[in-house]
Amino acid sequence: MKGPKDETLARVIRERVVTGRMKPGTRLPNRVELLKEHDVSPQTLQRALDRLVREGFVVPRGRAGTFVTNRPPHLHRIALIFPNSPPASDNRFFSALQMVAQDVANERDRTLLTFHGIDGHIDSPEYARLEEDVVRHRVAGMIFATNPSVLYGSPVLHEPDVPRVAFAATGLANVATVFPDFVQLARRALHRLAEMGAKRIGVIVHHSISPEIVNEWLGDLQSLGLQTRPEWKIGLSVYAPGWVGSAMHLLMDRPPADRPDGLLILDDHLVEPALSALQKLGIIPGRAIHIVAHNNFPLPLAPEHQITRIGFDARQMLEKCFELINTQRTSDPINSESLMIAPFFEEEVIRVTPVLLPPHR
Repeated sequence: MKGPKDETLARVIRERVVTGRMKPGTRLPNRVELLKEHDVSPQTLQRALDRLVREGFVVPRGRAGTFVTNRPPHLHRIALIFPNSPPASDNRFFSALQMVAQDVANERDRTLLTFHGIDGHIDSPEYARLEEDVVRHRVAGMIFATNPSVLYGSPVLHEPDVPRVAFAATGLANVATVFPDFVQLARRALHRLAEMGAKRIGVIVHHSISPEIVNEWLGDLQSLGLQTRPEWKIGLSVYAPGWVGSAMHLLMDRPPADRPDGLLILDDHLVEPALSALQKLGIIPGRAIHIVAHNNFPLPLAPEHQITRIGFDARQMLEKCFELINTQRTSDPINSESLMIAPFFEEEVIRVTPVLLPPHR
């Protein structure tokens, strides 16, 4: 019967691989040497080796012996972790990440693992699969699509020596963060609206963004020759897009001189319902109103409308995550660095050259 001795032996050999004492391609000591060193039965040794083969740490090569694989999981497998269960198509940021993640992993000679529904419920099979990979060091790093604070206290966040990066404004002590710079996005968008000739600016944001934060993002409008009013700044729920039309009617169904002639939409989930409402009002983007809207590139957004798109490139954001994971692997202790990602207008995104890193051997 399978007992704990084989698990203990597998852990000892695994730790030697993970710590670099046994490097990729290295042959393990022969069976006689392993049996003598660890004082176990041949059956226990075989079960331990079988476990390590299944986990991807070693590979048998017949009479030549057993070797550490050339691509051990603790150096090559990257976990991309989403809080939602699939499909996550209702979240445009998650969709953009999934669109480019495999290509980014391939360019860096990494194996991509995707986990869905990691939302703090540790009794789910998906969470159990992730925790086992983390505890057994079968991942080279983890990328969280959101702030992973709901996992506080779990091995997923606290197992030592596993690099972690999260798309979050703030993280935990051992989690690096990558976050889009919405202050810079708003400022660049306002400059573009001013260049288009807009004077009166309306703003639509996610309902969770406070008026104080919106005002911070907008900065000094007067320096650009722009103005706004408190009632022209509206927070709307991305989960109830049907109400966007009502808000747009309240904002725009009034004489031209008493409504915005420029609109800044700071969440791409709100763009298409807002444009649909404008169409019903007979207000044509590019003529009666200038619109600059947030977008998660490379996702398309309302191509039939004349609007200007500005946002963040999911490919670039993931590349930064891979860079941070590589940096953390060489840091002792692991750093919790924070990076802000600059926004791009649509025409600029295609000119952004990916930073290709050499494969980590």
